[in-house]
Amino acid sequence: MGKSRDLTDIEKGMIIGDRARGGSISETAAFMKCSRSAVMNVYNNWKNQEGVMSRRANCWAPRAINDRSERRLRRLVKCDRYTVDTLTAQINQQCTRKLPGTTVQCTLLRIGLRSRRLISAPMLTSVHRKKRRAFALQHKHCTLEQWKKVAFSDESRFLLHRIDGRCRIRRETSGNKLPETTVGHQQGGGGSVMVWVMFPWHALGPLIPVEGTLNSCAYLSIVADQIHPYMATMYPANYGVFRQDNATCHVSKIVRAWFEEHNEEFQLLPWPSNSQTSTLAKICGNISIDTYDSKTLHLRIFTSNAILCCSHGHRCMSPPSKHTLSP
Repeated sequence: MGKSRDLTDIEKGMIIGDRARGGSISETAAFMKCSRSAVMNVYNNWKNQEGVMSRRANCWAPRAINDRSERRLRRLVKCDRYTVDTLTAQINQQCTRKLPGTTVQCTLLRIGLRSRRLISAPMLTSVHRKKRRAFALQHKHCTLEQWKKVAFSDESRFLLHRIDGRCRIRRETSGNKLPETTVGHQQGGGGSVMVWVMFPWHALGPLIPVEGTLNSCAYLSIVADQIHPYMATMYPANYGVFRQDNATCHVSKIVRAWFEEHNEEFQLLPWPSNSQTSTLAKICGNISIDTYDSKTLHLRIFTSNAILCCSHGHRCMSPPSKHTLSP
């Protein structure tokens, strides 16, 4: 029993009482069914008033990196995301005892600093952050009827013969060359297809394939041939709002001149610079899966587009804005 677990406080008290009344170490160990060393440690700790009575408290070797070194290791990681070898060299510069890299790595894992992949995020300046926050403050409290007037648009490129992301499978070590565990590739990537789509609240809009690169002239032809008649059909009272991102072809001079010429027919939603547009794919996916059964869900999905602009530590601390999307 003594080797498998610590003695309880009751058992320790019984050992102390039996030894105090004159019992021998062997008799006490046989009565408590523990080792002689356990009886000696418990009684001596009580006699010396040390307060440490656990036989397993010091059964491991002391850590090579103490609490002070852990705090220093955390500061080094926060200053620069070094590799394990670099961190080991930095730690050993001010230590008399040289530490191996495995010790530093185990310490990093124990304190929760694991190695992870970098997350891709837009490079924002102070101007970008101010514009994103202003956009979020203006549109955070828009109602469902206001979001129904917005027609979102975006373009995306789809690969035909390969996957550009990370794909994981489960296989044995010797099965790395099997046909079912490999993916084929072609010279030059195998080609891709770019499409432009517009999706408002009421119905999915046109899906237009784009040949080659989407430049200003190609986008202007899509705007004139698709957006103008579609907005006139869906919003005959000229209260529709069209949303596009700030791609180079979207903010060119000829495209901006066309929107200024037709600003009386529909409104262009101002979009903050360098904003993420991946949420539009999530919005389109939620709308296609859910057939408008939950209107509050769609309101939450559309409103999340505006709330996303409050990322990177910005909080909306001012009172709710009363701005609307339509004039």
